[in-house]
Amino acid sequence: MTATVNTVTGPLPVEQLGVTLMHEHLVIGFPGWQADTLHPGPARRERIATCVGRIQEMQDFGIASMIDPCPSDLGRDVELAAEVAARTGFRIVMATGLYKEDLGGHAHWALYRETGTAVERMAELFIHELEHGVGPTGIRPGLIKVGTGAGKITDYEYDVLAAAAMASNATRAPITTHTDAGTMGREQQEYLLSRGVPPARIVIGHSCGNADPAYHRAIAERGSYVGFDRFGLEMLAPDEQRTENLAALIHAGLGE
Repeated sequence: MTATVNTVTGPLPVEQLGVTLMHEHLVIGFPGWQADTLHPGPARRERIATCVGRIQEMQDFGIASMIDPCPSDLGRDVELAAEVAARTGFRIVMATGLYKEDLGGHAHWALYRETGTAVERMAELFIHELEHGVGPTGIRPGLIKVGTGAGKITDYEYDVLAAAAMASNATRAPITTHTDAGTMGREQQEYLLSRGVPPARIVIGHSCGNADPAYHRAIAERGSYVGFDRFGLEMLAPDEQRTENLAALIHAGLGE
């Protein structure tokens, strides 16, 4: 059976993805952005035009696909992504999931946490989107996104991780993560593994923000993928450091 991945324009055999960027965003809107009616940002047509232009630049470099792991509480717009993909012929994989507590949709889910139903409700949402699509659009995400803050995983974030594990086990969808400052990746991995998620179905994102090569090796040696996905963001970590640590992983035989 040929493995397929859900793109915003429909399922695609994995081998047809080509060169793929693993962690990029078309648009982001931190919760509460809708309330800033005085400064709503660029009009939709301008957002689409910007995305099309950037993607055409990427195509000029031979990049054929990208994963946009924007969770549903961070301004995700699957219809915009589908229009951009249709205009460019570029393959875009979107995500279901929820972001970290301090910058995500925690306020909405706090009520369900009080009643003890949050994990099941989150998992139900993730599974429905993966199998049937986002709302009435019918656009199906291809993976699950979760996130944790720097130096600590909160109780809410553990609930999101638990829901993601339930959804991944039910659908076989992979999980990609957000880490702050390259921390808590090993804890994310350990928790997901403890919930039955196979290690090769896990990508620990933004790992290149951690300067310690032992951190990267520990994740890779347990069978999960290590996200070196922030090249160019030198305000967060120098690219020289990223390059040296990526080379060290490859030289250690962990390139796969």
